[in-house]
Amino acid sequence: MLRAFEERAKAIGYHLPKSYEGVRISFDNDEIKGWVLLRLSLHDPVMPLNIEGSQEGDCDRLVEVTRELLKGFTA
Repeated sequence: MLRAFEERAKAIGYHLPKSYEGVRISFDNDEIKGWVLLRLSLHDPVMPLNIEGSQEGDCDRLVEVTRELLKGFTA
C-alpha cells in the first residue's frame, strides 16, 4: 500500500521529500500549503495518517488528495 501510495503521488507530480518515517507528500502552492504522511506503526498493525495544513481549508483539500491516492484499497 505504501509503495502504491508513493507511486501514485509521483505519477501525479506531487513533491515527495526524503522521509525515513513513511511516505511524505509536501504541498506549497497557492491552493494548498501543508503535508501528508502515511506510515507503518511501530507497534500495531495499522497505518497512521498525519495531515497538517497551514491555511484554512488546507486539511480538507489534503484529505481529498489522500482519498484519491488510496482509491481501490479496502482495508
